[in-house]
Amino acid sequence: MKDINTDFQAIMIENNDVVIKDKDKLCSDIDLLAEKIVLSDEEELVQCYFNVIRKLSWKLGIFPVSIYSLYKARSEGKVSGFTVPSVNFRTLTYESAQALFEVAKECEAAAFLLGIARSEIEYTRQSPFEYAALVLAAAIKTGYKGPVFFQADSLRINPIDYFRNPEGEIKKLEELIEQYVRAGFFNIDLDLSSLEDFADSSSELHLEAIAQLTGFIRKIQPPQVEIAIGARLKKEKGRNTTAEDLHAFMEKHRQRFSQNKGIIKLAIETGAVHGGVVMPDGSIAKVRIDFDTIKKLGEIGSKHYNLAGVVQHGASTLPPEAFSKFPEHDTLEVHLATQFQNIIYDNLPLGLKERIYNWLNENLRFEREPQQTNPQFIYKTRKKALGPFKKEIYMLPADIKKNIYRKLKEEFSFLFQQLHLHNTRQIVEKFVVPTKVEDKLSDIKEER
Repeated sequence: MKDINTDFQAIMIENNDVVIKDKDKLCSDIDLLAEKIVLSDEEELVQCYFNVIRKLSWKLGIFPVSIYSLYKARSEGKVSGFTVPSVNFRTLTYESAQALFEVAKECEAAAFLLGIARSEIEYTRQSPFEYAALVLAAAIKTGYKGPVFFQADSLRINPIDYFRNPEGEIKKLEELIEQYVRAGFFNIDLDLSSLEDFADSSSELHLEAIAQLTGFIRKIQPPQVEIAIGARLKKEKGRNTTAEDLHAFMEKHRQRFSQNKGIIKLAIETGAVHGGVVMPDGSIAKVRIDFDTIKKLGEIGSKHYNLAGVVQHGASTLPPEAFSKFPEHDTLEVHLATQFQNIIYDNLPLGLKERIYNWLNENLRFEREPQQTNPQFIYKTRKKALGPFKKEIYMLPADIKKNIYRKLKEEFSFLFQQLHLHNTRQIVEKFVVPTKVEDKLSDIKEER
């Protein structure tokens, strides 16, 4: 064992706390912490560094919080006019989050979520603790202050495994949710709609599973935190969500939970596809979103069930002109991930990209569909190479990372403008109270 203090110049661990000795050298220490996290293969060590960064962030006015009070204000008609993006980073998380925070500072924005899905944890090899640590480190590095909304995104369940062992599968998800909460993810989206695909039409497995997990979340949430919980309606083949679908679901959900203890938002189907529809040449087909359905169902949810609004999944590959329509149609939240991944892939060195694609053809060849072209196969599977190549991507030359950072910053500038996020900091600060939340990781352990 060695003392963690030997590696850093600006900070010191003292009596289970982090002391800032030299603010001028803090950014250098933050860079070193981020590097240690990305390159570490030990989750216990990652959690140790997460705890150092979390304690630092508190001292510097940065707090992981729930967006519930802001969404509650929206459900009561006190807030409107912007759409909250839920942004997922699959690689170069530290650098990508810096680009986002820099744009947020420039336009006084604060109404955005930073998420990672259950599936992304697996194929990007980023635990909730690693993800949260890198995002908070980016906030410190850029001088961003205020609330940071982490989201456990699209928590899905394998329906086949569920029917083999329902209790075991729910238990796995509960354990993951507890890990998310310990890492400061106080916003949770449940996507259990796939359960209905493996049951008859009269089944209420979807509702029961949501009720069980909602109850679990309320049980483990910190005393001073009201976690913002969302759910997703079942996707009906060949059609978008209807008002009847929403009423049927919410009436039954409300029977299980009071309006203040159940979900605060609902994801619906409007025509989008996660990752987009890939054409044989690798290009992405244009998709039309039913914005009238978004507006109509958002109004129904707010009026009848005190929901803050509806959520649009899979919006990354929409044409640029579509994004301004989300706030125009009162969309509460829009989920984005693939476009940031694509920017990074588009700017990787050719040699690295070729090695990644060769790896895909060798290791994921059994996932290739019979009629799939190679460009389609590569586009659909390349996200799964981000974990195996995480360290190599992180170690890219500075000039390449700088170019990626610039492209990401341009993308965030565009999105924040289109989603009307400028000057939302004042609105967020009016309704959200930053709170320091301790948990079981309160002790900082020594580095091995």
